[in-house]
Amino acid sequence: MANLSHVNIDNIDISPDSGVGFSLLPEGKYLAKVTDSSLTPTRSGNGHILELTWQIQSGPHERRLVWDKITLIHTSEQAQKIGRQQWKLALRAAGIDHSPQDSSEIHNRLVKIHVKTKPASNGFEASNAVSAYYPAPTQAQAGASPAAPQAKPPGMPQATPQPQQSAPPNNQPPWLR
Repeated sequence: MANLSHVNIDNIDISPDSGVGFSLLPEGKYLAKVTDSSLTPTRSGNGHILELTWQIQSGPHERRLVWDKITLIHTSEQAQKIGRQQWKLALRAAGIDHSPQDSSEIHNRLVKIHVKTKPASNGFEASNAVSAYYPAPTQAQAGASPAAPQAKPPGMPQATPQPQQSAPPNNQPPWLR
């Protein structure tokens, strides 16, 4: 428990429609990273879910959070198989090609996630969910231009381009000659 006797909120005015909370993210692909993860039991008690907190890294929704739930352990073999496939896809997109011993291995790795909207059902409001994972684009893929060549200080000779050497007649790479 935390002692809050020194925090007075009596003079704080809020109205019922004060905008508390966030609207749903629009469906689409977002650059994101996992900032938190935990393995929790399912509500039914017949398995465990890996809960990932994804934080959007760019654009108008930067710093917004999306929660992802992946069933890793379940009494239903089908549910477990689907969950583990989902986990492997997330790992692959993050550049992890082994079975991690701890979920923190995926933390802070950029991944492009596809966010969808789950409709309201069973008394729960509509929510966002992660439906796919893609490798994050590299600078070259994102259209970043290469660094501009540095100008030489005045008085320094400019480098003369060297003619390219042609391949040796036998077409062997230099390390095999």
